Formats: sequence, structure tokens, C-alpha cells
Amino acid sequence: MYTVDSRKACAMRIDWEEELDERLVQRMERGEGLAFAALATRYWNLVHRICSNLLPPAGEARKATEEIFLEIPLLAGAFPSDVPFKTSLLKVALRRILIRRRLAAAPGEGSVEGLPARFDRRPVRERIRDALRHLHELDHAAFVLREVEGIPRQEVAAILEIPAQSVSQRTHRATLSLTGALRDLVSPAASSGQVGYAS
Repeated sequence: MYTVDSRKACAMRIDWEEELDERLVQRMERGEGLAFAALATRYWNLVHRICSNLLPPAGEARKATEEIFLEIPLLAGAFPSDVPFKTSLLKVALRRILIRRRLAAAPGEGSVEGLPARFDRRPVRERIRDALRHLHELDHAAFVLREVEGIPRQEVAAILEIPAQSVSQRTHRATLSLTGALRDLVSPAASSGQVGYAS
């Protein structure tokens, strides 16, 4: 378990913007709690956003985020030196998220055909959330990482452990599925491959 001496923390005054991930990981591996705190602070919001998009209930997203960061210190020393820490972190995160999704999956999820009757009468927020939930898990993950978070295709491929071409295919398939499920909300621009919602 990491502990942080408050006096030492004040003296060290880590510069969050300039300290490289690699150096922080090395220090975390030596047992420096402040280095772990710096990494957690840097990436907490990113991981929580991804969890929120892939695990819609707020409570699930919060618990998953906490579990992911609790796991990171246990993996200290196991992160490949030739892979960026963010990539390794998100790989751990996606494994956790997909396990949670599979355990909580309801019949009909994973296909837009499983959308409930009278779907078009539900509030817009619920419709978007349910449409996303009914995507195949890897299509959903690729869409969130690539289109929502703007992570480069090669990095998404490394995170999901799939070929880069598959990232493009899954993202495109997710876009088409969302466009079909939300066709009355989607603007004409969506036909170009980008999802846009009518105001």
C-alpha cells in the first residue's frame, strides 16, 4: 500500500504537466505513493469518461474506475517499457469494463434488434444510451475510444488488442447502427460517416 508523507509531498512539488508518465511509472514501481497519485490524477477523468460511456449507470462507472486504479499499483513492474503508460492503463480498463458488461448483460443486448418496443417515444438521452448499449461490445468500445475520445487508430488497436483495420470497421459499423437506431434524430451529415444529431 502506498503512503505519502505530506511534508515530502510539499517539498517534491511534482510538476503535473512536465513529469513524464515513464518517470512516474518508474517511481511508482519503487513504491513512491506520490508518483501513483500523480498518474491517477492525470488519467482519472479519462478512465471515468470511458467507463461512463461503456457502463451507463453512474454507480457502475464510479466503481469500475475505482477498481481499475486500485489494480494499477498491483501491476507495478508489469507494464511493458516500450508501451506508453496510457495505452497499458486503458488496456487494463477495457478488460475490467468488458467483464462488467458481460456479467450485467441482459437478453437482447449486443444487437439493435433488441431495442424495446415504442423505443422512439422514449426521452432522447435514454434512446442514445440504449442504442449504445445494444451495440456489440467491441464496436461500442472502438466507437467510444476513437470517435468520442479521439484516440489514434493504432493506439485503439493496441488497447483492444485487435488489428487497426478492425478498429475502422467496428467504428464504422457502430456509426451505421447508431444512425439506423436514431434515424429521426440524425442529421443528413451522418451519411458521410459521422454521427450528428438534429437540434
